Amino acid sequence: MKLLNHDALIALIGPRSRAQIWRDIKADRFPAPVFGGRSAWVDREILSFLRWRIALRDGETEITRWSEWWALDRPAGDAPRPESTESLNPA
Repeated sequence: MKLLNHDALIALIGPRSRAQIWRDIKADRFPAPVFGGRSAWVDREILSFLRWRIALRDGETEITRWSEWWALDRPAGDAPRPESTESLNPA
């Protein structure tokens, strides 16, 4: 797992303003960073985000919320994000 700072993030996703990134995070259209002050994004989540956007473009999915896509695309063994509604305790 690698953490991406804002510059590395933009290198992967293309030009996007910080304000647009935060609007998309709030609307569940983009992964949230793992740190508050100096934001950093998990590389696996950003690569999954790009796969989701390509699937949307190509009509291969109807999922319109990032969290729903990540729940399906998350690598086996990855823990759910803290804001997830999934239980962290096994049943």
